[in-house]
Parts: sequence; structure tokens; C-alpha cells
Amino acid sequence: MKRFFRYLADIPLKRKIKYGIMLGCFIVAMVFFGIGNYFKNLLPDIQAEKRWDNTGGYTQFGVYLPLGLMEEVEMFNGILHQVNAALEKESIVAEDANDRVTIGAYSGYGTVSLKTEMDTVTAEAIGVGGDFFYFHPIDMIDGSYLTEDFLMQDYVILDKETAWKLFGALNITGMTVNVGDIPFIVAGVYEPTHKILAKEAGAEEGRVFMFYSSLRKHGQISCIQWLDFLIPNPVNGFGEKILTENMTVSAEDAVIVEHSARFNPILLFKLVPDYLERVMSKSGIVYPYWENMARGYENILVVFLLIETVCLVCGVVLLLHTIKPVKNIKRGLNWLIDKIRRRK
Repeated sequence: MKRFFRYLADIPLKRKIKYGIMLGCFIVAMVFFGIGNYFKNLLPDIQAEKRWDNTGGYTQFGVYLPLGLMEEVEMFNGILHQVNAALEKESIVAEDANDRVTIGAYSGYGTVSLKTEMDTVTAEAIGVGGDFFYFHPIDMIDGSYLTEDFLMQDYVILDKETAWKLFGALNITGMTVNVGDIPFIVAGVYEPTHKILAKEAGAEEGRVFMFYSSLRKHGQISCIQWLDFLIPNPVNGFGEKILTENMTVSAEDAVIVEHSARFNPILLFKLVPDYLERVMSKSGIVYPYWENMARGYENILVVFLLIETVCLVCGVVLLLHTIKPVKNIKRGLNWLIDKIRRRK
């Protein structure tokens, strides 16, 4: 140990500074890499393909539509039907009759009036359909998600804050709340996400979930605004081709995002030229909270990636300058040649 400290003491000051900067660059790059991976795993909304098929054979898409472009559920069902028909032509079919090759969901933003004997609340609402909660799992405190297995559509999921206002309790699954003058059954109560950027993205408290058809009938909602799809992707780009070619609405009017690879470093680098403009929406599309959060995380990860790149480049340059690889390679080759000659 004494020899080691004596060796450190004998190193010239300039070299110590160079070693310190080089080590610091690598440490900073590793720290930002670790934080970046933490951000990538914060959003379960864009990781549905991993829950469905962890072998990488599927890809997930989010489709965001301008207001008024899709009002009827039949239009969504038409997309799903055409996608399945196109996959069948490619000989991609379910192995079992009860299995599904693709799944999809639709949703939109609106408001609804909820009333009990304790209080009346006008709440923001998301009208959902299809496998919405497979794509967008929420933390349930009590009860269960809304699924297509429900025979009736008169169900609502309340957030914790709204449940307290209307009932003064959280374990209220099965109780009724009036939507307008129609009694609805409380399917469950959930805890809103408090992850980074959640509030800024619009995932605040005071939001309830209902079936789209019920919200359209008993609340206020203009149209379907957001679609989700899980599509087989045996080769890169296959799933995107199948989806865009089988949209029942103009794909040029929609924003289609492939979630499965959106945090890929190469794709993040491609965002750098449009870093400022990409947060500006001029198309009349209202993004849901999960897409707002994803875009916020992308912006953070772009900055992290640039910092990592600069640190790694600086660290590698200093390392190469320190070990002088060309000189060492020449020495190594000369040593090897000399050894071979001596053996002869």
C-alpha cells in the first residue's frame, strides 16, 4: 500500500489532472446512462409489447388523431379488422381459436357530472374501449379495470380524490353514483400516477374512466382521439407497414408513433435537429398524458445522451493520449517478432 501511495505521489501534477478529468468523464457518462435507463422504465404505457411478447416479435403503436376525424367505434373496428386480414394474407394467424394476433384500444377526452348524496363533482373523463387498460395500466386501490367482458356499459372507475369527495371512502366497488340522472356502478378506485412530469403531462387527480359509449351518451366527449395497437413485427418495419396501409382514416392526418423503439439512442440522436420544434403542436391534435410524459422523457434523454457522448469522447481521447496505443502496438509487435526469431 505504501508503494502505491508513493507511486501516486511521484506522478507529475499535469498527469494527475489528466487522469482525474479522464476518470471524471467516464463516471459522469455512467451516471447519466444509469439515470437514462431509469427514465426508460418509468412508462408502462409504452411497454405493452413486452408484457404481450417478451421475445421481441411485436411492436406497439400509438395513433393520435385530430378532433372530429373519428367519431364512431366502427371506424376503429374497421382498422383492426383490416389489419388482421392483412396479417392473414401474410400467413400470420393465431395458433389457437381463442388467441388473438393483434389487440387494440381507443379512447378520448371529455367531462362528466357525477353525483351522490354527499356531493356533486364535474370531473375530467377518459372514454375507453378495447383493451385500453392493457396498454395503460393504472394503480388500482380497489376494484378492477373496465374490459370488453362487461355485459353492461354503466360502470365508472374513480380516482382517489373523486372517490373521497363523493363517498368519503375508497373501498366503494359495487356502489352506485349518478352520471347525470343515470345510476352507474363503481368498478374501482385508482391512485393517479405521481411519476416525474406526470402533473405537467396532465395526469393529475380528478380524472375518471368510463366506457367511450357511456361517456358519449351521458357526458361530453367529441370523438375518439387516441388509438393503440399491438401488431406482429417479424422484421423491422413490417408492423408499421401493415398499420399505415390499413388505416380507415387518412394516415397523413394522424400522428403515428412506434413506442417499442422510441428510446433507442439512434432515434434519440435524430430528435436533436427538431429538439425545440417537436414540442409545438400545430395540427390540432391533443396528446394524452402518457404521450406527453413520453415526449418529456425523450427530451430529457436527448440531453443525457449528448452529455454521455461528450464525456465518452473526451474520456477516450484522454485515454488514447495516455496509453499511446500506436507506440505500444509497435513495441508489442517488435517483442512478438523477436520471440519468434529466437525460437527459430
